[in-house]
Amino acid sequence: MKYVKPLLQTEMTTLKEMYKNAPVHRMRQRAHIILMSNSMMKIKSIALSVGLDRDTVSSTIDAWESIGIRGLYDDKRSGRPPIYNEKDREIITSKVKKEPRQLKACIPEIESATGKSASVDTIKRVIKKGGLRWKRIKKK
Repeated sequence: MKYVKPLLQTEMTTLKEMYKNAPVHRMRQRAHIILMSNSMMKIKSIALSVGLDRDTVSSTIDAWESIGIRGLYDDKRSGRPPIYNEKDREIITSKVKKEPRQLKACIPEIESATGKSASVDTIKRVIKKGGLRWKRIKKK
C-alpha cells in the first residue's frame, strides 16, 4: 500500500485551494489525488474515481513525495523548432514589404532566398511576429 505521508494543515489548505481554483484541470486532478491518498484511499480506488491509470496516480504521489507542490505542476515542453531563423525573418519581412498586397506571389521569392519552403500561414505568422500586419483587401 502506498500513501502520502500525513499532510500538515497548511499543505491541506493549499491542496484544497488548488483543487478548487487551479487554472489547469490536470493540476486540480493531481491535488485531488494527493488529498484522497492522504485520507488513506488505495491507489486502485483513486485511479477508478479519477479515471486515470494506477501508474499515473502512483507517479503523482511519488512526485509529491520527492519535490512537493512543484511536483503537481506540468513541466515546460518544447514545441517544434522554428523553420526560419532571425536572418530569414528579415528576408521575409523585406520581401513582403516590397509586395505587401500579394503574399502568395512573394512565396517563390522567399523560398529561393532562404532555401526553405513553408505555407502561407507560416509566412503570415513570421510577418506578425515582425510587427507587421497582414490583412486582405476588401473590394468595394
